[in-house]
Amino acid sequence: MLTRLAGAVKGIPPVFLGASVALGALCVWAFWPTLATLADVWARDPQYSHGYLVPAFAVALLALRSSQREACTWRFSWLGVALLLVALGLQFLSDRIYFDWLDAAALIVSVAGLFALLGGWPALRWAWPGIAFL
Repeated sequence: MLTRLAGAVKGIPPVFLGASVALGALCVWAFWPTLATLADVWARDPQYSHGYLVPAFAVALLALRSSQREACTWRFSWLGVALLLVALGLQFLSDRIYFDWLDAAALIVSVAGLFALLGGWPALRWAWPGIAFL
């Protein structure tokens, strides 16, 4: 499993890998309250204790689809900018109307936006099962 994941990362140009790590860190910072709330629910509520496995399984889905990643050309795409703006709008709206579910939805849209930003439609097609599982 780890060798498949390492193989998937191996073909990505270093510039895009660095940009994705930086943008991912920025998303973690922006969504830290949401992530903390999710972790608290996963720790307290036995019905959601499986929540810790969800991100790991989403990454495993990406590793299993590494053969389809070969079709991805890692390049900038305005689709990703649009999705990130939608995620920002959802997060802003969630803050204004105090509806936490929108904030969690914005997190998933921002993950999709990161993939689309760095690879366009081909990267989004490759990553959609992992994103949908989130």
